[in-house]
Amino acid sequence: MANKVIYFDWVNQVRVLAGGSRDPNPIRLYYGEVPNWEIHFVTVSGTTVTAVDASAVAAWAAAVDDDFDSATTPWVRVLDGDIDSTDEANGVIVVPVDSNTATFATGIGTSESAQAYFELRGLNASAELVTYARFAITAANTIDPAGGDPPDPTGNYYTKTECDALFATLSGDADIEITGGTAGFILEDRTTATRYRFFVDNGVIGIESVS
Repeated sequence: MANKVIYFDWVNQVRVLAGGSRDPNPIRLYYGEVPNWEIHFVTVSGTTVTAVDASAVAAWAAAVDDDFDSATTPWVRVLDGDIDSTDEANGVIVVPVDSNTATFATGIGTSESAQAYFELRGLNASAELVTYARFAITAANTIDPAGGDPPDPTGNYYTKTECDALFATLSGDADIEITGGTAGFILEDRTTATRYRFFVDNGVIGIESVS
């Protein structure tokens, strides 16, 4: 779950390592992450890797999906305004792959992972496709993307983390509400050590000793 540098062989249309050999390492994209994928377009001749000048491209677009149905919305779509092409003369394009989308969540559903594809398209000034890269990736799910309150403990005791979370709710601007006929704040007298409960009865604040 981090930014990636990806070398792509312009001629053979495959991912390669910086030294030019085929890249066997899988790429995973987790639901909810937004990594920057730095794509390097290169040509490979033996062990010589040469950057490709992609400055003829006027606009870039990227997408991630698990199929090739153009009638549906892809899981991820990144348009030219969000793509960094300032170094395209050296074949470097940086794509923020925002997977925090409703289509990604719907597409992967309850599966742990799914095969998907990443594509990067380059259009010239006439909106003609002049550069294209595509490679398979693994779209990966997460267990608790929405977060929320922790479940209640099964025993009679809270962990430190759970106590910290509970005490955090008592600070700030939130009201503290106590309901029930016998509940209330209990304080201990500093001199006598007698414990007193504060309560309200018919709009009048009172105290009573408790054992």
